[in-house]
Amino acid sequence: MIVGLFVRPAARVRAERDEDRSVLAGLRFVRRDPLLRVWTVAIVGIDVFWTVLFAALPVLVLTRYGGHPETLGWLFGAFGVGCLAGSVVAFRFVRSFDPLLLASTAILAQAAPIWLLAVPAPAWVLVAALGVSGLFNPIVNAPAGSVMLSRTPPVLRASAGSVTICLTAVLTPIALTVAGPALSSLGARPVLVVAAAGQMLAVLLFSWAGLRERERLRVQPLPA
Repeated sequence: MIVGLFVRPAARVRAERDEDRSVLAGLRFVRRDPLLRVWTVAIVGIDVFWTVLFAALPVLVLTRYGGHPETLGWLFGAFGVGCLAGSVVAFRFVRSFDPLLLASTAILAQAAPIWLLAVPAPAWVLVAALGVSGLFNPIVNAPAGSVMLSRTPPVLRASAGSVTICLTAVLTPIALTVAGPALSSLGARPVLVVAAAGQMLAVLLFSWAGLRERERLRVQPLPA
């Protein structure tokens, strides 16, 4: 009742044409924007390799850490706790920084600890690595999301945002189809190495595109 009385919903943005509601309209816009085009490819790669990494963790625990369920719980829980803490940090401090710079640099700190999953190390090291990675996850997502929204016309935001979701939904099952037999025949660590390397390449692409766009905006002359 309080919400209904005192909170006014934002004015709905109506699509000018039916075509503006389609994923193809969003895809066409993303392809034209130099930053969103590269970021979409990078984000899809990051998300797909994240799924492979999480799929490999139970196999890693089973084969290298005694198969204790509590160890797997600590690994997943550390990432969740890190994300929760990162959300608090992002809510309080992200607005104080340049969003392009923050997203493009913090993502390196998010990806770097993942390499520890691929090397022989005590379980607590892996727990700490996932916790740190989770901490930076919202610190990356908040400014990156604001940049992507601000570059997209309101009428295309839903369709443009669906491009990443659709591509990830298509490619993730393919990646898991390949990762499953690889986990069975090769074990967890080779799969984790490949997934960490693939994710790092996507992260470097994301970071490079963001810093390049920031430099372009910095040197771009102001309109008269």
